[in-house]
Amino acid sequence: MGNPSIEAMQHIEEIRTKKFSIGKKVPNPLTLDLHHAVASLSAELYQKDIHFLMELIQNAEDNEYKEGVEPTLEFVLTEKDITGTGAPATLLVFNNEVGFSRENIDSICSIGRSTKKGKRRQGFIGEKGIGFKSVFLVSSQPHIFSNGYHVKFREEPNQVCGIGYIVPEWVWGADLLVLTVQAVYGHGKDLPTTTFLLPLKRDKVEAVRAQLLELHPEILLFLSKIKRLYVRGCDPQKADDVSTLSIFSETEHTELRSKTANSRVVQLSVKEKMCDTEQLCKYYLWREDFPVKPGNRVEIRMDVEKWALLEKREIMNFLEFDSDSIDTIPLLKYTDRKGSPALCTIKTTEEELKIRYAMGLELHTWLSKCNMEFGCPDNVYFLPNKTLEAVLNHQKSHPPKRRYRKKNHMESSSVCNWLNRSAGVKSLSAYDYAFLLLNHVSKKESNVAVRLSNFLYLAHKEGFLTEYEISDLCGRIPIVDGSDKVRVQRTVTLVPSSGSKWAKFSFFLGKSTPEKELLHFVGEYSKAMDLPDLCPPDVVLQIASHELSSEQAFLLLDWIRLLRTKNSSIPKNFIESIENGKWMKTFSGYKSPREVIFPDETGKALFDLMKHVLEDVAILDQEFYMNKIKLYQDELKFLGVRLGSENIGKLVTTRFLSLASSGMSKESTYSLLTFISFSRGRSMVDNGWLAVMKEKKWLKKLRGYNPPNGSILLLQSEIEVENCSKVTNLPIVDEAFYGSRLGSFLSELRLLGVTYDADVVQRLVAENVNLTSNLSSMTGGCGLLILKCVRWLGSGAAGLINRIKCHPWVKTTLGFKSPSETVLPDPKWVSLLSTLQVPAIDELYYDNAIRQFVDELNALGVVVDNTGTTVMIAARFKSLLSSSSLDPATVMALLRCIREMNLTMSLQHSELQWLLSEKWLKTRHGFKTPDESIIFSSKWGQLMLFVDLPLIDDVYYGTGIYKFRDELEKLGAITDFERGSPLVAKGLHSPIEAELLDADGIRSLLECIKSLMSRSLDDPLVGDFLKNIANSRCLKTTNGYKAPEDCILFDSSWECILNRLDAPSIDEAFYRTDISAYKNQLRDVGVKVDPQDVCSLLSGHLLSLTDTASITRIYSFLNKFQWSPKVLNKCNSQVWIPEPKSKAGAWAKSQCCVLHDKKNLFGSCLFSLDKYYSKELLPIFSSAFGVPENPSIKDYLLLWDIWASMNNSIVTVEKCSSFWKCIVDNWNPHIEETLKQNLTKVPATMSMSGQIYLIRKEEAFIADDLQLKTIFSSFDKAPLFVWFPNSSSSVPHRRLLEIYESLGVRKISASVKCTVKGMLSSEHWEKVEQNNGLIGRSLTKIVLAFLAGPELNMPFKERLEAAKSMSVLTVYKTDKPIKVCYQLMPCASTTVEVEKLKLVLWEKDSKRLFIDKSGYDGGKSDLEFVTSFANELAQGLLAQARPAAAHALSRIIQMAYIYGFNENEVEFLLMTENLELFVEDKKFLDEAYPVSQKRTTA
Repeated sequence: MGNPSIEAMQHIEEIRTKKFSIGKKVPNPLTLDLHHAVASLSAELYQKDIHFLMELIQNAEDNEYKEGVEPTLEFVLTEKDITGTGAPATLLVFNNEVGFSRENIDSICSIGRSTKKGKRRQGFIGEKGIGFKSVFLVSSQPHIFSNGYHVKFREEPNQVCGIGYIVPEWVWGADLLVLTVQAVYGHGKDLPTTTFLLPLKRDKVEAVRAQLLELHPEILLFLSKIKRLYVRGCDPQKADDVSTLSIFSETEHTELRSKTANSRVVQLSVKEKMCDTEQLCKYYLWREDFPVKPGNRVEIRMDVEKWALLEKREIMNFLEFDSDSIDTIPLLKYTDRKGSPALCTIKTTEEELKIRYAMGLELHTWLSKCNMEFGCPDNVYFLPNKTLEAVLNHQKSHPPKRRYRKKNHMESSSVCNWLNRSAGVKSLSAYDYAFLLLNHVSKKESNVAVRLSNFLYLAHKEGFLTEYEISDLCGRIPIVDGSDKVRVQRTVTLVPSSGSKWAKFSFFLGKSTPEKELLHFVGEYSKAMDLPDLCPPDVVLQIASHELSSEQAFLLLDWIRLLRTKNSSIPKNFIESIENGKWMKTFSGYKSPREVIFPDETGKALFDLMKHVLEDVAILDQEFYMNKIKLYQDELKFLGVRLGSENIGKLVTTRFLSLASSGMSKESTYSLLTFISFSRGRSMVDNGWLAVMKEKKWLKKLRGYNPPNGSILLLQSEIEVENCSKVTNLPIVDEAFYGSRLGSFLSELRLLGVTYDADVVQRLVAENVNLTSNLSSMTGGCGLLILKCVRWLGSGAAGLINRIKCHPWVKTTLGFKSPSETVLPDPKWVSLLSTLQVPAIDELYYDNAIRQFVDELNALGVVVDNTGTTVMIAARFKSLLSSSSLDPATVMALLRCIREMNLTMSLQHSELQWLLSEKWLKTRHGFKTPDESIIFSSKWGQLMLFVDLPLIDDVYYGTGIYKFRDELEKLGAITDFERGSPLVAKGLHSPIEAELLDADGIRSLLECIKSLMSRSLDDPLVGDFLKNIANSRCLKTTNGYKAPEDCILFDSSWECILNRLDAPSIDEAFYRTDISAYKNQLRDVGVKVDPQDVCSLLSGHLLSLTDTASITRIYSFLNKFQWSPKVLNKCNSQVWIPEPKSKAGAWAKSQCCVLHDKKNLFGSCLFSLDKYYSKELLPIFSSAFGVPENPSIKDYLLLWDIWASMNNSIVTVEKCSSFWKCIVDNWNPHIEETLKQNLTKVPATMSMSGQIYLIRKEEAFIADDLQLKTIFSSFDKAPLFVWFPNSSSSVPHRRLLEIYESLGVRKISASVKCTVKGMLSSEHWEKVEQNNGLIGRSLTKIVLAFLAGPELNMPFKERLEAAKSMSVLTVYKTDKPIKVCYQLMPCASTTVEVEKLKLVLWEKDSKRLFIDKSGYDGGKSDLEFVTSFANELAQGLLAQARPAAAHALSRIIQMAYIYGFNENEVEFLLMTENLELFVEDKKFLDEAYPVSQKRTTA
């Protein structure tokens, strides 16, 4: 088997990794559920009143114990902080169980996964998983040591997975902790298998101490396993604070006649203090098991099949010793509402519940069952039968001394007296309990009152109540009347309900009481009668002439039913008064039965549907009678009520025949259609009635009321009623009168003879079109309807076309025309057609729907194609040209037509060739085609000074010609510079004078440039044009007129950074427009537009400024666009240094500036720009002007020389840290060489002072050995050791150490000399035989594994020599300490000597190892000796290696020494350190230490 500790540690690591995803990149998907579960656990812990000690005792009771072991639980409270968590006290819990298993650990790391589930039969009493986790109430870091597991848990959530309470952590160094626990438990005793260490919360110490003191000895009586319980302290001042509880003996175990019960005598032993003698207390115990009823099982205890109750007999004798606390002990047992035994305290019987018993087992059993049947009224409960049996047996064995006994009552024993007097448990009789029920039932429902009658009936039958008692009680019992009400006050004529209501509740205590017997019993003793038993007289029943409630009506119907069932003769006056009395509730008020109709479901539905049509119809209100009235149909029919739906239907059809005699209203029409729909759905249409309705004149049409048969409904067709009536004479239903709801009754209308099918309707309309008498009333809709008719008839429309094609019914722009005279043009020609007076169809008149009938119009002779339309327009235009020349008015009209056309086609289209190719436009150069003409605008005005342009002659046409600028442009006339710019370029031959150009002129030039640059750039004309403009001083700026190359086009987005006056910006206000729209054109002539070009211009402009605000803005602009010069000249670069609180300043060379001086060290020699400019602005000084970000190494070395030259040579920690951080951050071979040559002093400190001195590096030492440093710490005349920063410093300790070494600073380990001062004579030596386990196999294994490990990776031969040098040592104990002298020489003239006592000394020359006898005898408990031994061996073996290696080996040897060099522990230790032996090492080890020596040599 493997090492239990290793397996346990691996198990814990597996839980942390797999379950809680600690160390994994992907979290466990169940982590969220664990979050919720832990949150619920936390809430449960702090909301419930949980006694954590009882939870621990319960856990110990549930644990398993080895055979022969006396189960013991110990609590030890100490004020020591054993776990090192800062706790004010620690509670230790010891239990000698078998220990934690793997499953137990898995369970405790979960929520709701107790290993006790399903083990109720084995005696486990654990509940719900609180258990161990209750310790978090008092401890935030509980520890568990059991079976190799050394784990702890934390209350706060784990930082990785965010879960608390259940995440295990391995306790490292637990062996040292176990030693402390052993000291607390006692050195002479073996530690139990399981130990809980609970470092207590500061506010819980006194609460825990109080709970420990409250543990009562009797707790052992209720535990089946635990036999001993200890409670003690472990502090010197409280050494006698101990309590011992134990079961002293168990005797007289007796098996009773019941297999589920037993008894025994138990003696408890109690000792409160160590010095006290044991006190014994004797108990007689009774234990009985009860089966759990299925109805009483709950989800969390489904596996519990029986409950055990424990009673202590003669308990008063013991409780007298502690009478103050008896009221709070759960001493009394009773039967709860479910029949299960339960416990309560005496205090509870005084405040919450009442416990009773009967002085007779049979009566007690019966009353207890009745009590559960009634739900334990008024919180009254009964003793369990077994308990009462024990009380009665005690009474028999201890008869009372009194001779007189009250009648019907047994005289009470001392136990009964105590129950009555002290515990509030009283006896009662059947009469007492019945009286209690009377007060309870009078306020309840009728079924409870009936059960009371059952109770009295059975109590009388069983003889529990006398005749006198039953008569008295029945005179008081409530009676359920006919309205199902419970009544207490009544007379002889007040009667109970019918027998059926009593029969429903006649089942009591599992028995059924015959209905007649129960009613006879109630009638006999309560003097009440049931209504059905009364015989009616031959008189009028007055109550039937008035309204009756539903309950009264049912009583009356029940009475009639009973009389008819018995075939009894019903008196005439009596029955007629009921038949004619208005007592039945209908929808039209209260009516007599002979007037009422009781419809079935169909009839009721029909009535609900038609009740607004029917008048004064008495329909029975079934809802009033809660639909129960259906059970009395025979009785209702007997009384004259008409049943079914047939009568309702006849009433409805008769009503509609009456309404149809004249024109029917819209509402009545819809009611009729609804009735027909209802009848169709139930196949109950009266065809004869329907035939009559088809011929009656009740349906509204356009020309009055007519029969529905033969009518047309246009609802489903596209035909409008008004249009159809104008072109036809068909009988059309007036849809406007009825509304759209008619569409919901199409099937019903078809039954009445109405035609509505779309195809049929359209055919009828098309066949009946007639225009001869209707032309005067024609509308657009009528015209569209005619076209639809042509479409519907299709190939058969020839006849209709011939009838209408010659009539002028088509509306055109010139009035009504026949189809053959009209044109349906493309919309693009409409304006021209209107201008040229061509008749085109008026589409607006037809609501723009006429184009849906192009084929139909074409069939009627209308011109609909594009070609025909174009021919007509062209012919008309040529006619105008040939008849006369185009005068200005004609041209203006033509342009107006073109505007209206909204031309969309290409201007070169053949259809407009006559407009594009002719020279019909008059210009200043004569008549031209449109594409040879220019339309004048203001932008051409300035350019007219340089070139003669072919402008359209506005003198000839008048200024109105400019209204058609867009039309002329579409025809090809030139309106912009894009097409006219070549003419401008031809006329410009020299630079332009500024006086000749205003703002409009510049804009015109820029437009020409834009057009020219979009063409070919190879044209020499373009280059000459741009050159002439670039040489012109023509641009107005904020600093006057400038040439383009000296100007800036200011971007509005720069205004947050730069002021327009800071540079020669183009004056946009002067040009009155967004000049930036010509950015590209301005760039073409040399204006600075792009940010980088602007930055270059501004950088040259800087040195001419002396205003801090302007200079800062320019710096911000340069920084915004990250400008840098193409060639950086650091020697000539200058930076503006502002003066504080002034606009002035001075220019300084960039070499005298830095961006940052974070520690304010260089204020005297450098300008730190972060003191003058914002953080955001600093990057520009570095990139554009060459300012370094921080002081250079050269600057730091110069500053170090300044500090070193000071008189006291003292520097602050901040200065020293800053200097060496710079060195570390910039370390490279060049800096290393520079420091070696120039750095003569290094920082050093004295142990007694915190100051840092700069001393020559030859006089300082590196404290690479802490022991040596401690030895020389007493020397305070001069600083010896170089300065190192604290752990929080940004200067790495290791890096600084390497730098010191590279600068030649000596290490103390290599510089100190150690000599033995006065070696002891041999008489003080004592040889240790076979090294007595100090130097053996385990130690050699550690050394070989370490030397071969990754730290050193030493070759085998060197490892072998090192191991042999140690194995050949002779060990001697000395009775006096070994005195040595340590010498250190900071310089040739100074020597520092310190004497020291050593516990271990290795003389390599003599191969002897001297050890201090007292330290050796102390063994592993003497930590100083263990450390000295490990250090001496490690330093002796690794004298030439790095000190860190010797320290690591020393630490491993120390751990092995503490474990006594145990072979298994050493194996585990090497594995945790990731060390192992090679094959050759194992071979050497086996040869040097044969197998036979393994057991004797460590």
